[in-house]
Amino acid sequence: MRLRSIVRYSPSAHASRAALRILRHKRSLDSPERVRRDVKRRMVRPEPFAPPRRLDRKVDISLEIRHGWRCYQLTPRGGTDPAVRVLYLHGGAYIEEIDALQWTLVTKLAVEAPARFVVPIFPLAPYRTAVKTVATTTRVAADLLAEHGPDVMLMGDSAGGGLAVAVAQHLRDEHHRQPRRLVLVSPWLDATMSNPAIHDVHPHDAVLGAPGLAEAGRIYAGDLNPADPRVSPIHGEFAGLAPVTVYSGTHDILNADCREFVARARASGVNVDYQELSRGHHCYPLFPTRHGRAARHHIARTLTADWRRSEPDTAPS
Repeated sequence: MRLRSIVRYSPSAHASRAALRILRHKRSLDSPERVRRDVKRRMVRPEPFAPPRRLDRKVDISLEIRHGWRCYQLTPRGGTDPAVRVLYLHGGAYIEEIDALQWTLVTKLAVEAPARFVVPIFPLAPYRTAVKTVATTTRVAADLLAEHGPDVMLMGDSAGGGLAVAVAQHLRDEHHRQPRRLVLVSPWLDATMSNPAIHDVHPHDAVLGAPGLAEAGRIYAGDLNPADPRVSPIHGEFAGLAPVTVYSGTHDILNADCREFVARARASGVNVDYQELSRGHHCYPLFPTRHGRAARHHIARTLTADWRRSEPDTAPS
């Protein structure tokens, strides 16, 4: 598959990748046993999820309850309320809370776009599994669409990106509606981790481990088969979905599924803007590198562009 929209690797991306190795981000997903141990630890001592206080200097933060979930709202500090709403679904393999990098990304995009971000804190697996998580997130998204119409975007990183696609599929099937656009950052689209190309990339991935991700997917699936589209939306239908923007790096074990998603979505008539970073790591737009900043600027422009007009298709052919 030929890729038109590809960004070349740079030393700054290499430095970020090296830092990730030093910080041993991949360690928590090295094995199913480690994942089960970490899940048990979080059940006993839940981690905090509130926005860091330092963000108060840049955004106004409020809290509301939607369908029993805490939903934080972030808007540019002291400004008028932006028209664009973004429902942001955080990553963490469905077993980890939102972290500081994700809060920082949301803050920067809220200011630069500008936009009002709605960030739900959804219950983690095994307390809440795919059936209820997808259903409740779909209701939250449907409410925002009913309140604000076509100015609502749906965005997610990693597991949150996969959840965003599953929610869009349910919005189409159950509510006959779509957000203006889906924005997916290194989305986790197949919890089965069965794509054979994963094994080729795995030695180069500084962030993720396939065995641990597969175990996290099994825990999140609950009583469902991990291949069920509610868990692994790549196995669902793409026709009728909103336009999609996807960011992925070639040193991310999820890259192969991202490429498959882009190709199949385009074949189903979905307009796709695909941004791939050569040798980029998982969720590179979240990191303070040159390519990370460029991706964030592209996301901010995407959120506020007038996607209602006809737009060129920059997806891979």
